[in-house]
Amino acid sequence: MSGFTLDLGVWSTYTPTVTSTGGTITTVTSTGRYKLIGKIAFVLVTYNITSLGTATGDINLTFPPGITSNGTNIAGNGYITSTDVACVVKISTIPSLQFVAGATAQGRSATFIFETT
Repeated sequence: MSGFTLDLGVWSTYTPTVTSTGGTITTVTSTGRYKLIGKIAFVLVTYNITSLGTATGDINLTFPPGITSNGTNIAGNGYITSTDVACVVKISTIPSLQFVAGATAQGRSATFIFETT
């Protein structure tokens, strides 16, 4: 395509808040970065739970500042770093970025691509 330039700009960083659907995580670190191109958001997140505490169920991470999903329940690609296994991730109705496989795997990363409002 001649004469076409797509300015992808730079990635912005943020620190997602990490919670579980049940109980409380004692110690967790998280990082995130995101890019918005038009209405499409690209979000990459990583978290590491060093002390699970009473956490149970799925893991939720906050969206980047100023970005929300259009409400569509969209899956993404996730990876459990501690076991080298892929996992299911989605945008939940909370709304949040959600790791569906549960709180037992303590190190994970994921990529979400979704349409924003």
